[in-house]
Amino acid sequence: MSELLSKEREFIELNEQLDLIARSVLDQHNSNTANKKNKTSNTNKGQISQRSENKSPSEMPTQEQFKQVMSSGQANSYGKTAAKTDNRIAVLSKGKGQSALVKKRLGTERITEGVASGQVNHSVHKGRINRTNANAPVTSLSQAQTRKSTYKGNETSRSVMSNFKQSGGATPATATFTVKYRNPKFVESPSLEVLVKEEYSAMRCEKLNMRNSTGATPVASNTSLQGHEHKSQLSTNSARRHVSTEGLIKFLKSKITILEEDHDRINQEMAEQKELLEKALERSKVMEQQRDQAFMKHNAVADQLSKTESQLEEANRRLKERSTEQTAQQKELETVKRDLKIVTQTNKNLEKRLLRVNEELESARSTLGAMKTSERELKDTARTESEAKDKQIKSLKKQRADLLNAYKKQLFLIDNLKRQNLCMEQSKMIAYGEKEFSKVLDWKMHD
Repeated sequence: MSELLSKEREFIELNEQLDLIARSVLDQHNSNTANKKNKTSNTNKGQISQRSENKSPSEMPTQEQFKQVMSSGQANSYGKTAAKTDNRIAVLSKGKGQSALVKKRLGTERITEGVASGQVNHSVHKGRINRTNANAPVTSLSQAQTRKSTYKGNETSRSVMSNFKQSGGATPATATFTVKYRNPKFVESPSLEVLVKEEYSAMRCEKLNMRNSTGATPVASNTSLQGHEHKSQLSTNSARRHVSTEGLIKFLKSKITILEEDHDRINQEMAEQKELLEKALERSKVMEQQRDQAFMKHNAVADQLSKTESQLEEANRRLKERSTEQTAQQKELETVKRDLKIVTQTNKNLEKRLLRVNEELESARSTLGAMKTSERELKDTARTESEAKDKQIKSLKKQRADLLNAYKKQLFLIDNLKRQNLCMEQSKMIAYGEKEFSKVLDWKMHD
């Protein structure tokens, strides 16, 4: 038993060492895969940023490019890393966001403001869509900045916590990516003041050219935006005095027609964008359902895999135990065979001895029968002798009782005789005293 226990301990230690080696190999594999995925995600981010920077304002992203960027962002945010279960099986972590109806309402309420302002900022955090609008006053500087920032196309910027690299590829709970999208068909209509400023600046430039052509002193042109605005303000203040009312009315009517056309076109684009947005929301809803189903299937498969691995480990452990038991049983069987041979030999010897003992037993039985008969005879003789002795004892007891009675009678007679002797002696003494007394009396009388 002690040898079996020592062997079992050795097998258990070997199994633990194999488990540690397997865990270390799995950890290394997971870390390598996580590093590769980080590298691929960084390269994808760099390519996307380079593409967005290289795009001109006229080259806005198409719907297919937007879908590709969204799919890459979702892949970076949802499907990259996995949390370990039992240090072996990877299980994807998932977070659910708002419902599809809430997303539609938020989208329909906020997308109008985003289109009117010229910017739509989609910040997605695990299925949640948040749109931020830039409601800033329209100026020439702000328009230039918005044009520079919004004509870049689809910008995906993913903010990941520092624990992502330290944990070896495990996605943190706050992994997000933001998508900035602008309608490629949207055209910003300039305001009335800007048009007036441009017209007056053109008129002033013509006047300056006329003065330069007539011999006036040349005016140095400033390329900076602030100097241009200052000059345009001065030109508007000076040109408003010279503009007639009819020109302003014509200009305003043309501006109104342009604005109405732009408004109709923008409404059509808004309707198209709403339809596209509803389709995208439906697709996102379907994708979320598919993602949930995939996560459920993945979790079920992971659970089944963990169960099968545990069952396989148990089966291997049982197989090892059975093999050890089989070897021990084989050894025991060999020892039992040897013992059986020894037992058969001893059995033969015992059978021979048993025959001898049976013969001796029969002889002993015959002698025992003879001894029993002799004992019976002895018992009978002893019984007769004891009965005769009992009779003799009874007769002797009677004789002793008779002797005792006779002895008592003799003692009584002896006592009576002793008393009679005393009485006789006393009577003799009394008679002697009387004789003497009579002699004395006779002597006196004679005197």
